[in-house]
Amino acid sequence: MSHKPRKSIHVTTNMWAALRDVLIHSLTKGQFPFAVFAGLIALALFRMPSADVTILANKLIAGLYKLAGLSYAANVGLVCGWFFHARWQRRLIAEEMARIGREKTTWQEQKLGLPLSTAKKALK
Repeated sequence: MSHKPRKSIHVTTNMWAALRDVLIHSLTKGQFPFAVFAGLIALALFRMPSADVTILANKLIAGLYKLAGLSYAANVGLVCGWFFHARWQRRLIAEEMARIGREKTTWQEQKLGLPLSTAKKALK
């Protein structure tokens, strides 16, 4: 047999590839709505004139000292609560899927009368 030389693959990363990777990762971690919201806020701030951004920042800081600050804090608390609840749910689901896999392997071993060594390695 003759071996063909492998072609080298040159990978370049640009802004769009990085943005795609971040959005795909946020989808797998359940943080896509937060990523979209943050992207919209960043786009709006980028499109605003710098003088208006300064005025907006001053209004937000002044709002923190008023009763509106309670609303801001509640919104931040809601997002944090959602994040921790989603993480807790993912952990519970992963543990349950692993338990079901172990039970299925045990049941299959009992029915077949053979040890399924590859399944045990995958479940560890």
